Amino acid sequence: MRLTRSVTRFKAVLAASTLVFLTARCGDSGLPPTAPDTTITSLTIDPVSATLRVGETRQFTAVGTTASKTTISTGITYTSSDNNVISVNQAGLVRALLPGSATLTAKSGTAQVTAALTVTPGLAASVTKLAGDGQSAQVSTPVAISPSVVVKDSAGNVVPGATVSFTVQLGGGLLNGSAAITNAQGIASLSAWILGTVPGTNSVLATVLPSNGVVTTAFIATATPRPVAPPAVVSISDGDAQTGTVGTVLPIPLSVLVTNTDGLPAANVQVTFVVASGGGTIANATAATNTSGVASAGTWTLGATLGAQTVTATVAGLAPRTFTATATAVPLPATQLFLATAGTGAVAGVPLTTQPIVELRDLNNVLVPTATGIITANISVGGRLTGTTTATAVSGVAQFSNLIALDPGTYTITYSSPGLASASSLLRVVSGQPAVALAITTAPSGGTNTVPFAVQPVIEIRDAGGAATQGTNPVTVSVATGPGTLTGTTTVSAVNGLATFSGLGASVGGTYTLTFSSPGLASVTSVPFTVAFSSATQLAVTTQPVGGASGANLATQPVVELRDPLGSLFPGASNVVT
Repeated sequence: MRLTRSVTRFKAVLAASTLVFLTARCGDSGLPPTAPDTTITSLTIDPVSATLRVGETRQFTAVGTTASKTTISTGITYTSSDNNVISVNQAGLVRALLPGSATLTAKSGTAQVTAALTVTPGLAASVTKLAGDGQSAQVSTPVAISPSVVVKDSAGNVVPGATVSFTVQLGGGLLNGSAAITNAQGIASLSAWILGTVPGTNSVLATVLPSNGVVTTAFIATATPRPVAPPAVVSISDGDAQTGTVGTVLPIPLSVLVTNTDGLPAANVQVTFVVASGGGTIANATAATNTSGVASAGTWTLGATLGAQTVTATVAGLAPRTFTATATAVPLPATQLFLATAGTGAVAGVPLTTQPIVELRDLNNVLVPTATGIITANISVGGRLTGTTTATAVSGVAQFSNLIALDPGTYTITYSSPGLASASSLLRVVSGQPAVALAITTAPSGGTNTVPFAVQPVIEIRDAGGAATQGTNPVTVSVATGPGTLTGTTTVSAVNGLATFSGLGASVGGTYTLTFSSPGLASVTSVPFTVAFSSATQLAVTTQPVGGASGANLATQPVVELRDPLGSLFPGASNVVT
């Protein structure tokens, strides 16, 4: 019975506990529910700053944060610090109204945040001429006032920093500073506008970039003619210093140039031409200058006077100018050939480096410019000539173009034409084969120990067949036998196979032989030759004095020789011996 009572009490306690728990879970405590946290303690805004052109809009967004760290974007108000610069609606959309600076404030309760805004002018919408339109100036001169413009946006604000490009539309003038940047007042100016060279309308177009559409304006100016300046200078233009046969027309007509005080051509100026000497005639005694300032006397026919003939050109009030021509006699017929240019640079089988030029001359040795004919070149015995061996004279001159000698050696080339005296010259033809040896063509000789050899050596560079070559090898000379040393230049480079020495001498008199050598070539030695001393250096008695009595001449008078340092008689000595 006691056990039954205990079990009953436990069940009652458990039931009561369960009821309390269920009551708590079901909210049946009798208290109202807790409300959510909506108080903003701080704000952020995006963006925190911006630069807008007038007329542009930008969305700004503020976000609030509560104490419980929840974010809220409602219940926030937006205001502008300057409603003239920017406007803002309660959604945070900002519109730029006027250039300037303003602050955007977002606020909720005691929390607030700001953003900085700068408003600049809008894109260029208009360009207005400020100065420089409707001017006039002389051709090729700048206008007095350089064109300038003011640039504004669609709201009428001036636009600084815009680029204004100036271009020539009419008249062909020149611009200095063809692009300009607007200043703080929206003004841009052209540095200079130089009008074109032709009288009439000139125009320049001003274009603004960047812009809202096509923004342009045009400036107009009138180019006026220059006032006519008086003539100042007469100068010879053409036809001076000609040469012609007496009684013939010169090929170049006479003309003068007249310029004014500005240095420009002077048109419609009267020029008088007069034959001053020689007795000739001119086609125009007077002539007016054209638009280029030039006046022509036309053709000048020489008179019968040989030598200088003159014509004067005169403008009233100005210094005259004189044309001079040389009148030559009527040409005589050609009687002879003259070798104006000899053929040179001959290598066997190769065209001459310098081809011959032959002139046809009269008996006074004067070129006959009207002479024609065929000139033939012939080579002396032992040689062969090929290529183009004939040339036709034009205006008295025959130019050979492809003359070729085939055989090494020195030959006479003769130029002939029927009825004319021939002309000739020597031609040295060298071999085109490799050089192997040296040969003496002119041996050294003569001289004294104080002056160069009377005859200077010339050395030829030859091939294996003994023919001269076109070698340029250096040739060095040295003493083979003899008492002294050489003076002067002892190494000479060959030209077209010939090494020609100059200024070569010996330090003392005596008999010498010289050796000539060049790397890779067989050397050669000269025959002996004598170099004399320049003065006697000693005396020698060749006949002793003998006999005689006091007061009388010696029976055998002494004879004394003047001798060189080697003891040889010095024939040229004339010293006084006491």
